[in-house]
Amino acid sequence: MELRLLLPHLHRFLVQQNVLHSFYVVNQVDKLRFNRGALLNAGFIESSQIEKYGRKVLFSHNSNKHQPCFPLSDYVALHDVDLLPLDPNILYTWPGDQGPYHPIPAPFHPRYYWYAKYFGGVLIITREQFAHVNGMSNSFWGWGAEDDEFRGRVVRAQYVISSPKTLPLGISSFRSIHNTKLHVRDSSTYYDPRVRRLISTAHGGLSTTNYTVVSRDVLHVDGISFVMISVQLKCNMPIDLCQSNITERRVR
Repeated sequence: MELRLLLPHLHRFLVQQNVLHSFYVVNQVDKLRFNRGALLNAGFIESSQIEKYGRKVLFSHNSNKHQPCFPLSDYVALHDVDLLPLDPNILYTWPGDQGPYHPIPAPFHPRYYWYAKYFGGVLIITREQFAHVNGMSNSFWGWGAEDDEFRGRVVRAQYVISSPKTLPLGISSFRSIHNTKLHVRDSSTYYDPRVRRLISTAHGGLSTTNYTVVSRDVLHVDGISFVMISVQLKCNMPIDLCQSNITERRVR
């Protein structure tokens, strides 16, 4: 599983940069298509409540012990589970007040080097900035396009997007561990005209994220603790965009 590779690797990477961190994994457990924007919004909301208000989470599925709170975080890394940073010059430190830091622009991505405006994969942004743009749209069901719409929000808010300039190209900077066969139902809506129109017309975001929490658990991978937040999302688009006939479970 991608998560088993990412967490130990990313933990070591962050320790080397002296970055204090907590891991939150949002797991979509409904039968709808993958919705990256809604999951990141839910993760932002849930992690804020856990850190600020001491919302309790279980230590494990079979335990009554609770962890009352986690350290407050000033910024977040919106991180796909299938990308491993490799180059030590890729920074996960404070992004600054001027705008978010995108450590994996197109030239350094092993798969999307051809898309000049690529804004996905990993984005490091302050909590204040993410809240200011009202998070991401909840209307993109399936793979892609939500990061294009989010880039528009950031630009309209007059934030400055910064990125590394001198990293090695392609697979030397990041390693992709994405398995297309495991995510078949996520790829069939990308070119739908209704989805393409949403890039410039989508509304809502953090304030309209509609989900139900199934569980909050503290789990471990190779000794690395993380909070697993399992959620069921609510469809806010025509049902054929939200749902397909292919059923799978996946962690993002």
